[in-house]
Amino acid sequence: MASTTQIITTAKHDYQVSYKIETYPSDAELKRANRLIPHVLEEEARENPQRVIAMVAKTSDISEGFNEVNAGQFLRGVDFLAHWIDSYKSQSSSMETFAFIGSQDFRYPIIEIACMKTGNPLLLPRAGNALVNTVSLLKATKSTKLFYTSQYSDLAARILEVIPTLERHEIPTLQEIITTKSKPYLYTKNWDTHKDELALIVHTSGSTGAPKPKNCSYEFLSGYIYSNILLPDVPGRAIAGTKLVVKGELFLSGCSFSHASGLGAVLSTIILGSTLVRGPPNEPSSGNILHDIMKALPIRGLTEVPSVVEQLFLYHSEDLKDEIAALKHVFWLGGPLSQETGDFIIANTDAVLCQIFGSTETAQLPLLVPPKSHWSYIEFHPQFLPDLEPVNSDSTLCEVVLNKYDDPTLAWSQPVFRMAPDQTQWRTRDILRRYEGPLPDGVGPLWKFENRIDDLIILSNASKVNPVHVETLLQSHPLLNGCIVFGTGRSRCGILLEPKEDSILTEEDLVAKIWPDVEKANDTVPTHARVERHLVLVAKKNKKFERAAKGTFIRSICTNMYKAEIDSVYAAFEARNYGFNKPALKLRI
Repeated sequence: MASTTQIITTAKHDYQVSYKIETYPSDAELKRANRLIPHVLEEEARENPQRVIAMVAKTSDISEGFNEVNAGQFLRGVDFLAHWIDSYKSQSSSMETFAFIGSQDFRYPIIEIACMKTGNPLLLPRAGNALVNTVSLLKATKSTKLFYTSQYSDLAARILEVIPTLERHEIPTLQEIITTKSKPYLYTKNWDTHKDELALIVHTSGSTGAPKPKNCSYEFLSGYIYSNILLPDVPGRAIAGTKLVVKGELFLSGCSFSHASGLGAVLSTIILGSTLVRGPPNEPSSGNILHDIMKALPIRGLTEVPSVVEQLFLYHSEDLKDEIAALKHVFWLGGPLSQETGDFIIANTDAVLCQIFGSTETAQLPLLVPPKSHWSYIEFHPQFLPDLEPVNSDSTLCEVVLNKYDDPTLAWSQPVFRMAPDQTQWRTRDILRRYEGPLPDGVGPLWKFENRIDDLIILSNASKVNPVHVETLLQSHPLLNGCIVFGTGRSRCGILLEPKEDSILTEEDLVAKIWPDVEKANDTVPTHARVERHLVLVAKKNKKFERAAKGTFIRSICTNMYKAEIDSVYAAFEARNYGFNKPALKLRI
């Protein structure tokens, strides 16, 4: 499709703005996007072998430095591991599915591309999954071999106890993989013949049952990466997302390597010429770690979950004045960012602040950077507006719905229909609230993430509660890793608090310290949505919240984990309020 200039005036959702837009992609750009991933790496290694692709902290002590991987080492590691994998392959079948569970280091993208070269789809179960869920995924995908890093040898052994026919193999260290000399691994596949071939298997979070595998073809992965890069520019506006990443600069990402977004971040650095920086492989991301990394390296952008962004800016801003001032963009994903944190970033930096909004299936949806005065809102690209369907009589609340374009030349912008080619509509289940106030010239409409359809709590009196409001206000508390509001089918809402790993407070002391902040959060929501003091629970250290790959907790799994405790606290609450001799209701005949 040739690049042409067109005037776009759209009235969809009252969007009355005209833009003169260069329509992309051009034939040359589309050809560049339509490459198999191993060829993308091979070209970069051939043209820029010394360019540093990634820097991963060696340990939680950032002063110990980073493991750097340049393009030449990346390809060398892929070829070495592809030959190594071949030595374990069955001679009877070349289309075995393999699985990998490992530390969050650069071995993830290396083994992903190595398996593409060997022709074996690779399943990426999360290391934090419940054993039963990992086993379910391995069986569903008919995986024959499990590769793992040394830290997960015990987990691999437990899996084999359940699936004794599964082979397990510990992969070499990162340094051995990228430094061992190896002959090139010949890869002759082409786009036209192999674009629909299965390349990678990720999985759903399991919020509505057992996690389900999601098959990623080469064409889907291309769309996942390029659907943002190929968006046409809008005069006077910036495209939100990877298009803001600058060649030659360092950006810090918390995206999990076991998620499609992790591989997407790596491949985006190759395409855009930037360098990916990651924290230590076996340590959860935190404000403290980001602080130390920003002290050590000239970070110009970061992508993280809201709680980590809040920890960084609210508790380390004084010590990071120069480093924060040098930031060019701050992206958050996985839920709402607190108003206090966002306002601070806008007031104290020149960084572009915006939300990454999308999912594994859809990739990041096409967005513009909202005006600084409305930083917490989402603004869709005027040429690629989704449908926003009202969820009830309140037309300001809408579900984001993607309908497949009739024009096949726009297929690159909707990767979800490459993952689900038989579908013509994709309901995201994400609910946005439309901004009803006045808008700056050339802006609009704006939307704010409200909740997911799955998140809504229905009390026993049919009142509806959006738990996200209270959770957002508490998620940055220095004593908490997270919190979950519960109450489905009950008369009142309660809250489950997950303390920091190093907390030495008793449950009573923790609740006492947190309660003033809960009261402040209660003041911001309707009476029926407020948390009761006697319905506060503290999570156990041996029952940590189950989290999705992007760091957000999985509400249904977490509340089910604590079902007994929740039932007990409600029983005590009712006894306290109604007495133990509350008469039972009797049926009148």
